[in-house]
Amino acid sequence: RLLDELAEAFGASDGPRDALALANFLFETFGLKGTQENYHDPRNSSLRHVIETKQGIPITLACIYMLTGRRRNLDIRGCNWPSHFLTRVFANGTWMLVDCFNGGHALDQESFLKMQGPSREAALLMIEDEPAAEIILARVLHNLVRAYRQYEDNEQAEFIIELLKDLKKQGAKPQRKL
Repeated sequence: RLLDELAEAFGASDGPRDALALANFLFETFGLKGTQENYHDPRNSSLRHVIETKQGIPITLACIYMLTGRRRNLDIRGCNWPSHFLTRVFANGTWMLVDCFNGGHALDQESFLKMQGPSREAALLMIEDEPAAEIILARVLHNLVRAYRQYEDNEQAEFIIELLKDLKKQGAKPQRKL
């Protein structure tokens, strides 16, 4: 429901209706931002909590962006960058990386790759390898295990580990894209 409401509000707003405009709407107009306090709070993995507090971690903010975009028929892809989940969109004739944690800041893919130096080719492979929904879910679950362990809630951490095991049993080669 909350994602539907965000998509409807974006649709009712003035201006362009592309992926970069949605980023501006979510991260400027609506006010979603990366959390600076309590980064490892397990609630930061909850889309509902992040929408209600307007603060989250990179992957949940990216999921909100992708899922809201899907409701508006926008092609917003995940980018499973190490330690910092990004999104990827085609805009203005080029691929752009959108950093949802940092205010929806967009950088063209070529500029991003130039910053990678000798790791450019490996970075390009990683950027172009769109993660399936199961990969994104696994990353969220791994975040939750770390969060619950940091909060010394071993019961919840063990429960999430069991979920990860079940996810792994579902198959090693997930096919569905978010």
